[in-house]
Amino acid sequence: MLYNIQLSNFIIQEADFQRIQVDVTGEPIGWLENMTYTEFLEWNNNCIYELTNEEDAWLVGLCGRMKNGRIMLQDMESCVQFQAYGFYFNQNKEIVIVNPR
Repeated sequence: MLYNIQLSNFIIQEADFQRIQVDVTGEPIGWLENMTYTEFLEWNNNCIYELTNEEDAWLVGLCGRMKNGRIMLQDMESCVQFQAYGFYFNQNKEIVIVNPR
């Protein structure tokens, strides 16, 4: 299955970025505290650039499935399923997959 996917289109939007800058208690998240959205995009695009060919192909496949509504996330607290719609790379360059609020 081939996908024509621009990975940067799946990086979370600025409103979501602003929400993840603080934790549930309102405390700033250290690595994001003084980062602008432009810097956040640059961080994520650099992480994409550093992917191996295999990692890139895997992420393209994942994003293609998200685009087609085929990736669901489930919170085990509420057991509610949510459709995945995007991602970002955290401070450890790990992929964080997100669902809408």
